[in-house]
Amino acid sequence: MTRLIPMALAAGWMVLPICVLRWLLQRCPRKYLVLLWVPVAMRLCLPLQIQSTVSLVPTTLSRLSYEPSQRLLFLWLAGTGCVLACGGFRLLRLKRRLGEAVHLRGNLWLCDHLPGAFVMGVLHPKIYIPSDLQPEAMALVIAHERTHIRRGDVLWKGIAYVLLSIYWFHPLLWLAYLLFCRDVELACDQAATAGLSQAARREYAQALVSCAAPAAPVPGFGSHLLKERIHTILDDRKPPRWAVPTFLAAFLLLAACFMTNAKPRYSPQVTAAVGQFLEELAAVNNK
Repeated sequence: MTRLIPMALAAGWMVLPICVLRWLLQRCPRKYLVLLWVPVAMRLCLPLQIQSTVSLVPTTLSRLSYEPSQRLLFLWLAGTGCVLACGGFRLLRLKRRLGEAVHLRGNLWLCDHLPGAFVMGVLHPKIYIPSDLQPEAMALVIAHERTHIRRGDVLWKGIAYVLLSIYWFHPLLWLAYLLFCRDVELACDQAATAGLSQAARREYAQALVSCAAPAAPVPGFGSHLLKERIHTILDDRKPPRWAVPTFLAAFLLLAACFMTNAKPRYSPQVTAAVGQFLEELAAVNNK
């Protein structure tokens, strides 16, 4: 846990700037906005030691060294266990419902009393659909879930949840997880409706409303941010030409400013000399 706290603080330092970028880059395709969370994940996984003059990470964070007590270590382990247990309990409760699922075709399964359609599994993903789903909505729901599979959203959300369980003590990382899950769903909606007519988009939005249900612990067709999703679905405008270049510039600036550590103002030799001088001065004053 010695490195966890500095890494969590450095990653959390990026969350609010990313929130601002998400608002400024609303016209960008959602698949790009999901990538804004990659630097946060890298900060949480890697003890980055790259230094630059444009870094906005406070020097105190990059040099922080902390030795936790046994009590704090136990508290961290207990919190991690609780977050993982909560996620595991939700999955087990969902799997109990899937015991009565009936195979439809391919990787499609029908099941009674489901909160909504969703994907489960990473290596061999299966799509579970409520048996009472209207036939006219089924094709659109299946298209949405297959888009989740093609994009690998089950894997990425699983990794994000594991990181959240490790760094549960940082409130801004909870915000980052919630916004990441939101961006994943919006990007999936945008990809699934690409090329559809306005009439087909309305049918898709209607299918979303008819499947409205509390968000499941896996990617699915639930009511998660229903209003914003419908707005994204019905907006068939093409992104402006400046959107992608602006995103690339913003992403590179974000990486340069927050994935590097600030260079020290003085060289290690000068710092060592100053420290030695101060020690000698203190020794003279104590005589």
